[in-house]
Amino acid sequence: MVASPTFQSAMIPHCLFYAVLIEAAFSFPRKIDIGHAFNENTIFWVGKSPFTVTNKNSSAGSSMPQTPFYASNDFSISEHAGTHLDSPFHFNKMGWNVADIPLQNLLVEGILVDVRSEVQDNAEFTLQSYHLEEWEQMHGNITTTTVILINFGWASKWTNKTLYFGYSRYQCHFPKISKEAAEWIANNENIVGVGVDTASVDYGPNDDYKVHKVLSRANIFNLENVNLNNVDLPARGFSLIIMPMKLSEGVAAPCRIIAIIKEENVQNITISTVDMEETVNVTKIINNAPCHLKIDFNCLIMWCLITFSRIIGYNLLQYD
Repeated sequence: MVASPTFQSAMIPHCLFYAVLIEAAFSFPRKIDIGHAFNENTIFWVGKSPFTVTNKNSSAGSSMPQTPFYASNDFSISEHAGTHLDSPFHFNKMGWNVADIPLQNLLVEGILVDVRSEVQDNAEFTLQSYHLEEWEQMHGNITTTTVILINFGWASKWTNKTLYFGYSRYQCHFPKISKEAAEWIANNENIVGVGVDTASVDYGPNDDYKVHKVLSRANIFNLENVNLNNVDLPARGFSLIIMPMKLSEGVAAPCRIIAIIKEENVQNITISTVDMEETVNVTKIINNAPCHLKIDFNCLIMWCLITFSRIIGYNLLQYD
């Protein structure tokens, strides 16, 4: 049996949809690890313990050829070393510790405030509330559960501890967040975390930790030593998966952070023919997929196919 021309024309948008969907989904989303790896070169806060492998075992040197390979290490590290999460309990007795932070605060939308052009390697630079107000005027209000990342351009110094901490007269000097900016952040109930590419959200040579205290009071966690070097994040339009070690009484914890970026090149792709009652917007289908489905390519494909199935069924049932 030869399919009628009308049936064939009805099938064209379906084939186009599959082709466009596969092309779009393979490039959507992009995933970037924005945490520093932990090793013997990991930078740690002044006076804290470095990352150390304390007991390294391996069967690689065994004299018995039939012995299967086996490796096992012990390690120790300060809570405040490398890329890590500071819990609100750090400066708030009633705040969450690491394990208490709700999962919905760790699977969030991300925004990026990029002030590198203003910092210009100035260790005394201060992020003010007007920087955040200008960002909001340009990119829109923050209306969903969000973590703010501040790019000072400091992650490029990570491999040089002296430059990164900005040591001068036994004090640390690196860009900071002002108390007023911290209060602006704390006053937005949708902001649950703040990340910086420096060693602290506070100014280096201080002992009052004003920013930590303001944020902790609002149960906002900090991400410190975030690796934003050579990372092309947009101002908004990406999600974050924040994975601290689940320490039941942790004040802070080593942390891995994954940014999931919406593919900006897949914009307003639509499919329609005279035989279809409606236009299918492929981009809209992908963008409307739940955040947890966007992480997995197979789940994203399945979501799009289910969404499109109503249109497929309607059009095919018109022909025999």
